[in-house]
Amino acid sequence: MLVLRPSTRVEPTEAGDYRLCFDNSFSTISEKLVFFELIFDSFQDEEEVEGWAEAVEPEEMLDVKMEDIKESIETMRTRLERSIQMLTLLRAFEARDRNLQEDNLERVNFWSAANVAVLLLVAVLQVCTLKRFFHDKRPVPT
Repeated sequence: MLVLRPSTRVEPTEAGDYRLCFDNSFSTISEKLVFFELIFDSFQDEEEVEGWAEAVEPEEMLDVKMEDIKESIETMRTRLERSIQMLTLLRAFEARDRNLQEDNLERVNFWSAANVAVLLLVAVLQVCTLKRFFHDKRPVPT
């Protein structure tokens, strides 16, 4: 069984289909938020890469070789894709953290209101008790 941690990198050892399994045996009662992303580093769309090369002049007439341009464009595209993937991952972490903060805020607000209510109740009880101490029920002689 493969247990994945946040931002775990797994190198494929065999060609073929892979399966991801999420186990909920830790706690079936508590709520969980699961986010996963598959990043394929070796994915290339050959039609996009090769489509523009037909419209340029022959390599003999150019100072810079087409292979150098293709290599730099491919490197840039790969880095941009990786940046997009990392930004998406960071956005998911931010959403998870925001949900956790909002849940904590609701909990803190609830217990703060409960503490204020208990404080006011104790204050009223103390005032009533002190009034009873100084309340004299004996008749006043005239």
